[in-house]
Amino acid sequence: MGTLSKFDRGVVPLHEGGISETEQYGSALRNLHSQAVVDAQSNFVPNRVIGTTPPELSSFECYLSRSVRTTLAQSRLGHCRLLNSYKAHITAGVTDVCPDCGVAPHFVEHLLQCPACPTQPTTQDLWDDPDVVADFLKLDDN
Repeated sequence: MGTLSKFDRGVVPLHEGGISETEQYGSALRNLHSQAVVDAQSNFVPNRVIGTTPPELSSFECYLSRSVRTTLAQSRLGHCRLLNSYKAHITAGVTDVCPDCGVAPHFVEHLLQCPACPTQPTTQDLWDDPDVVADFLKLDDN
């Protein structure tokens, strides 16, 4: 495996300290990736569901099925097939109204706090207790 010196012109602008002659390709890619992750995390905008930087996910989430984890991730972003606000955005003829109580808009916050379906889970539980939210939303049935 060669060094990155032959890619110097294209890679150096991405690497703060430049690239040494002896730096190996794999090592440089790992460094670039780590730097990109730090840059991306420092530029995160607040999560629109909870209004702040999202917390770490519960370690329990890895035990849920892929389809459940996918739906929970979509819910954390407010882009979920369970929400009429999302469906109305992508499908003509769908109204942004809660099918249970008739209140609009039908966002994640309302889904977890709808007066027609009283519940204990909160939007914060999408991160902290994903199994509780998955049970409430009956995600295993979908």
